[in-house]
Amino acid sequence: FYRYQSDEGEIRMIFNESLSHVLEGEMAMELPADNMRVFCYDAMKNRVMSVPQEVRDRTAYVKLKLMPYESAVLFAADEGTESFRGAKYTEKCDLSKDWEVSCAKAGDAPEYEPYAKMETLVPVSDTLPKFSGFMKYRKEVEIADPEKHYALECEHVYEVARVLVNGTEADFRICPPYRFDLTGAFKPGRNVIEIEAANTPARDVLNYDQAPFGHEKGVYEPSGMFGKVTLLCD
Repeated sequence: FYRYQSDEGEIRMIFNESLSHVLEGEMAMELPADNMRVFCYDAMKNRVMSVPQEVRDRTAYVKLKLMPYESAVLFAADEGTESFRGAKYTEKCDLSKDWEVSCAKAGDAPEYEPYAKMETLVPVSDTLPKFSGFMKYRKEVEIADPEKHYALECEHVYEVARVLVNGTEADFRICPPYRFDLTGAFKPGRNVIEIEAANTPARDVLNYDQAPFGHEKGVYEPSGMFGKVTLLCD
């Protein structure tokens, strides 16, 4: 938790540093004026978002839900401040099965080679424990109404990922939660979704001889994407 006070008001940053637990609760923030409300700043996408809150006696009681690694920057501004309102997704489509996977070693111009067609997603490190680089997951989907709001939610990605739709980057994430905004990226009919994930160079050290207590004795995060993959729609 970090609190910053300036002449223009108060800014708070809350970070869920847990590796597995969801942080959920309520935070009270005093409002400088009656016509002000609390907003959240998304630094990764440089946008202001509205947040659920209840105002009583010039105090905003903000409802927070932060996934592991997720953070929020809160500040007070005029009630009419232009802000992004997230879609309320009501439809879900399970895309967890049958992904075409290819791999490329780290480099300025990675060259992908076919790795496997995964009926069920498992970590690439299960069979390539010394691999360091990029992993690309490809799947075709049918979209009837591209005008709706869409998001892709991946349960586990290690650890940086971007999503391309029909060859064009739609969104990226560097940490959980791995929910990618795909609104406006689809066309009617068949579309190609590609998820490019990258691990760190840490596993590459396993390709070299180590001392008795070298890196191969350590514990490493898995590589790639696995678990459930869900397409959300409003």
